Amino acid sequence: VTSVVVTHDLHSALSIGDLGIGLAKSVAFAWVIALTGCHCGLRMTGGAKGVGEATTISVVASIFSIIVVDSIFTTLATVLG
Repeated sequence: VTSVVVTHDLHSALSIGDLGIGLAKSVAFAWVIALTGCHCGLRMTGGAKGVGEATTISVVASIFSIIVVDSIFTTLATVLG
């Protein structure tokens, strides 16, 4: 009985637009992570120590970039309705 109620509430709360926004955000986040990782990896120098530093910089920059991109998506979704 509970799963039927949850499924009904889920269908009434979500629209196909929500699915589209979720897919678009996931693609944008993937691009941000890939581009940041490639950028930091290609600039890496210093052997094994440099790999560790580049990885740390890449992770921090990716997290920050994802927050920025997510806020852009949220602003656009709010403005466009």
